[in-house]
Amino acid sequence: MRKKIIMAVLSILLIALIIYNQGFAFNPLTAAERNQYVSADAKVISQAVIGNQYLFVFEKDEEYQAIIVQKHLVLWKSNNWSFHSKKSSDLIRLISYCGVSLDDHTGITAVFIQNFDDNVSFVKIGTGSDEQEKNVVPGEIIVFTLSKLIDFKDLNAIAYSNELSPLYKLDNKIKDGAI
Repeated sequence: MRKKIIMAVLSILLIALIIYNQGFAFNPLTAAERNQYVSADAKVISQAVIGNQYLFVFEKDEEYQAIIVQKHLVLWKSNNWSFHSKKSSDLIRLISYCGVSLDDHTGITAVFIQNFDDNVSFVKIGTGSDEQEKNVVPGEIIVFTLSKLIDFKDLNAIAYSNELSPLYKLDNKIKDGAI
């Protein structure tokens, strides 16, 4: 009887060790932090949820990094997708764009933008039924999320003034992106 208990405990510990080594965690943030591309000194500056996907944006050194985490039964795991973008001194910044096809029929898109231009009042992305508009507060990060994959070139992300004048068209090279 004692031998069976010891074998059961050892089996459970072995399974737990295998699960841990595969990057699984009990919560989404821990799973993101355990991603092989996230350094120990990186800090979370923003997050978003799309369905059963969590997206975390980390800041480290001279770049931002977005990590996507998915739920697997009761545990969470980073799927090793990692999106990097360099920091800039631009007045409006594309912190991260994450566009992922999850399978043949579904995808997700998240766009993280930070504004430092007092003339910008709101940002619009998308077209038609996918269009979204969000007011901006200088210094804060705004997040646009869509439950489908939209290619970056099709986002049509534009920052507007209070007078509804377009000020910036956001792209991968925002520097001098004034319209």
